[in-house]
Amino acid sequence: ARGSLGSIFSVYYRKSAPGKEGDTSDLLQRPGFEQVAAGYCVYGSTTYLTFSMGYGVHVFILDTLSGHFVLAKQHVQTPKAGPIYSVDTSVLPNVVDGVRKYVDLLEAEGSGKKFRHLNNLVANFHNVLTKGGILMLPGPQKQDLAKFLTEAAPLAFVARQAGARASVGKRNLLELSAWSLEMSVPLFVGSTADVDRLEEMVLGHAVEEKNSVDPSTMHKI
Repeated sequence: ARGSLGSIFSVYYRKSAPGKEGDTSDLLQRPGFEQVAAGYCVYGSTTYLTFSMGYGVHVFILDTLSGHFVLAKQHVQTPKAGPIYSVDTSVLPNVVDGVRKYVDLLEAEGSGKKFRHLNNLVANFHNVLTKGGILMLPGPQKQDLAKFLTEAAPLAFVARQAGARASVGKRNLLELSAWSLEMSVPLFVGSTADVDRLEEMVLGHAVEEKNSVDPSTMHKI
């Protein structure tokens, strides 16, 4: 997926007939909550593999001597609020007012937030997941959005398992379903308090608690 130093993956139960090649019915019109596993790799001087099978988030580091991944951290939990915000500032003149005003607050002296943004979606997400804060891909151009199936939904699944959350600005991202393989969406993901505040400014009023819904029943809403 996006960036030269990372990969993202996701697993769904298939809907197509067994014994045959899968088809688009295995992916389309299925909300993000139906994923059964998701994760990502970050490549660099150290290679990280982070994933969840629905029972917490676990981080592994590649041991270059043995060629095996070694467990580094179990049950990662994202802080409820964090110090990092990550966004491509070149897109801000074109985003909706609520997002722009939110970033203005983060940039203000005394906000306690630090700007940290790399040209790599996976590395930016890993920083926010482990340290807390918010990662934003606000659009409006397609190249400034996240691909739903291969970027947004898998990262949202991992975030949820770490106690964080993901939004498209007005709605919980994991409630959405892809209507095409190329569907792209805004992505706001990170600490619950930071994402809630972003939604408040986009919607113009306080958001309702969205993590109170059982993920197993969300697809029925």
